[in-house]
Amino acid sequence: MPPLIRAPRASLFLLYWYFTECFVSFMAWWWFYDMERALLEDTLVDWHLACNIIGAVLYVFVGSVLMFWPYRYYHQMLDSSRRNRIMAGVYTIFLVRDFPCWLMEFWVLWKYGWISVIQGISVMLATFSFAFGLIMCWLIYTWKIAKILEKQFGSSETHAAVTTAQGAAGTMEHPPTGALTRYSAPQ
Repeated sequence: MPPLIRAPRASLFLLYWYFTECFVSFMAWWWFYDMERALLEDTLVDWHLACNIIGAVLYVFVGSVLMFWPYRYYHQMLDSSRRNRIMAGVYTIFLVRDFPCWLMEFWVLWKYGWISVIQGISVMLATFSFAFGLIMCWLIYTWKIAKILEKQFGSSETHAAVTTAQGAAGTMEHPPTGALTRYSAPQ
């Protein structure tokens, strides 16, 4: 029997999540930050608004497109392509919107405490998005660095087999060194 309820795809969930977060953050600016300019300083409120506007524009034109693409063309894309596009969308939104807005909202919370309900909701949503985005950015970083290190210094069996085959075919100018020397080309 098929399940009655199924979870939405990650890309669709992220589209709704970031839209909700942007909306709540704008409402927090409108109903809390703008009303408390005397307490919070004009510069902080203006920077919060600027990060929200830039983040919302990039969400609409870059992040949402990168997240909707794998949802729309799910059956025509490889798993790696879907994953990379979703991660690129999350990475874009994290760097431009989540990270700076979370720093500002957390600083206000740390310095002044809970003042408004909408401030608390905005801080919680920003904290969840910040944590998720930070984990995704860390995964992207470790994935890319591991790939670079494997290409430069790796001694995997696949790399060794390709190198040995190239050496046997006479396509290599220099013989492999290090861990790859244990494989000898057929005589």
